[in-house]
Amino acid sequence: MMTCTVVCPIYKSALSHEEEIAVKNNSNVLKNYRFVFLHPENLNLSYYNQFDSSNIEFVPIANKYFGSVQNYNTLLISEYFWSLFNTDYLLICQTDCWVFRDELKSWTMKEIDYIGSPWFEGFNNANEKSKIVGVGNGGFSLRSVRKTKLAMSEFKWSRFFWSSVASFNLKNIYYLLKALFSNKGLNEDKYFCLCLSYICDFKVANISDAIQFGFESNPDRLYLMNDMRLPFGCHGWNRYSPEFWKKHIPELESYFDSILA
Repeated sequence: MMTCTVVCPIYKSALSHEEEIAVKNNSNVLKNYRFVFLHPENLNLSYYNQFDSSNIEFVPIANKYFGSVQNYNTLLISEYFWSLFNTDYLLICQTDCWVFRDELKSWTMKEIDYIGSPWFEGFNNANEKSKIVGVGNGGFSLRSVRKTKLAMSEFKWSRFFWSSVASFNLKNIYYLLKALFSNKGLNEDKYFCLCLSYICDFKVANISDAIQFGFESNPDRLYLMNDMRLPFGCHGWNRYSPEFWKKHIPELESYFDSILA
């Protein structure tokens, strides 16, 4: 049977009230799995003592990886991060995720190397008319540890470049230039789903599976596409479509009321 570890990155000495509700929900729904708080080594953990459960662990890492989004991206594409976990799969479950039910075992049985919510055109700036352009949101994502390590060891930017040139893939060349020269760099989820999967044996989920797995932007549209059924989990309930999530996460009703007022 496949093993899976749930990883929840934290960097603040205390969560917001709504994040606390979400993390308690997620750790409870996934109580049959190792649930790891990944945190800076100098973080005061006294607040987190309330998350006292036999499945919860704390894993400290160097402070430098939590200084910015870019540093977090650097962490997730490093061999160091993937060497921390002796498990078949990792479920990245950030504090702004919500897990609706425990489907984790069934998703690991699909033997997909990476699955996350669908991406819409414009990514973070997508609107209700944006088209789905791919799969891979990293905030709530399931990843094969073995296949990730293998693909990272095989991947070469030079090979990616020449393969993209040969196929006239201008988007890939853009991702390459952004990764190499942009101050912000390339988000780790795009690195795995758009770059590694292009030239390595690294299977990213199809759109149908991704919709059943998770929602992020445009959750109301994805809900209709999923036959009016909620997914395994979601990411970004505090950033996208509060009217929608108010109806489906009653535990956070007071939070949604406050931002919709």
